[in-house]
Amino acid sequence: MKREEIDTALNEIRDAYVVEAATVKRPRKRTLWWSACAAILAFAVTLGFLLKPMTIVADAVSLAEYPEYERTYYSDMPEISKGLTDFFKDTIGQILSDSSGENQTYSPINLYMALSVLAEMTAGSSREQLLALLGASDLTLLGEQTNRIWNACYKDTKEKTVLANSLWLREGLGYNQTAMDRLAENYYTSVYQADFSDTRTADDIRAWLNENTGGLLKKEVSQAAQLNADTLFALYSTVYFRAMWSQNYEFNASDNTKDVFHTLSGEVTCTFMNQERQTMNYYWAPDCSAISLPLKGGSSMWFILPDEGVTVDDVLASGSYMDLLVNKYEEGFSGVKYMMVNLSVPKFDVRWSSDLKEDLTALGISDVFSSAKADFSSSLEANAYATGVNQATRVMIDEEGVTAASYIEIPGATSAEPPDEIIDFVVDRPFLFIIENSYGIPLFAGVVNNPNE
Repeated sequence: MKREEIDTALNEIRDAYVVEAATVKRPRKRTLWWSACAAILAFAVTLGFLLKPMTIVADAVSLAEYPEYERTYYSDMPEISKGLTDFFKDTIGQILSDSSGENQTYSPINLYMALSVLAEMTAGSSREQLLALLGASDLTLLGEQTNRIWNACYKDTKEKTVLANSLWLREGLGYNQTAMDRLAENYYTSVYQADFSDTRTADDIRAWLNENTGGLLKKEVSQAAQLNADTLFALYSTVYFRAMWSQNYEFNASDNTKDVFHTLSGEVTCTFMNQERQTMNYYWAPDCSAISLPLKGGSSMWFILPDEGVTVDDVLASGSYMDLLVNKYEEGFSGVKYMMVNLSVPKFDVRWSSDLKEDLTALGISDVFSSAKADFSSSLEANAYATGVNQATRVMIDEEGVTAASYIEIPGATSAEPPDEIIDFVVDRPFLFIIENSYGIPLFAGVVNNPNE
């Protein structure tokens, strides 16, 4: 049961019996009142762990004040999003390539937020390498850009997108308070200092991760926060996303079919969700075609299907899919046509965990991982370096909509046009997907090689 549903149920129960208790005084009703109280208490005790606010044992160094959920349209956000095209293209292409038949998924915006915090913490060439990948000339621009992107993503209206950051410092580690305050103000990062030898610290971190990923990654979270004597700090960044398909784009379970999906190693049977003669934009590029399904709240989910004889890796290497995302609203864009589509996409629930250290090194981030070259002098009073960038992501789609969550842990130590007006878009072989918000910011991306795994 969702927390919102639990809250509503409890409020309805409380309201009903509180009104009765306030207005009815007869003994016969008092018996009902105590019975109701007992029922409410039992219900609350049973589900109390879902409603209980988090308490953290660690000492707070600097606490972030989260903004209200986004309610304003940022007119300059499309331009900022375009300025980050290289970051999204480079990281998606690097991280999701060479899957060898494995399902892979990660959150580009989650990685962007985590690396932005890391850039604020570092100095010298460590910072310069991070800024270059993040597409920012200096920290001032990065802080403003990150703050604006955060607010553009953070929403709880018709869709829910929740972002969170936290930094945990080892007890006794010296730090720059001004730097910690900047993390809280510009990057919404709460900073704590704790005894890493105390098992309650790891428990707090795991509880924080589960809280901010909607409990979708409990298996992966159970392996997080492996703190030891060499750990100086641990940085965490999370994203949670939930949205329903827009009206008229929902799938009906009665239309589902069992059919063949062609994996790299052979055929498998899976459940396909279908829509017939749905009017929508059909996109194409020299090596792929795509459709974008709208979600309530303004986000959308792209299904990018490589052409016959073309692999997902080929599409990732060419970057043609990014041209569709960036240019979809440009006047005169020739890679789109409004038409009727017979749509068939597989239901899936994919999750993937990986250390992104090698991928980031290939993208030019090396110093921060070197014990000899890493420079954290702007924030910490110790020689520190990052030992990895551990990510875990899960994305699910069904007849109702999309649910996704991701976390990143950074521990630190010493074409041609379509031929017909009606087209069959059958996603029955390995494909790429991207979930972007209303400003064109990629929240999640992935490769599905086998919907059943």
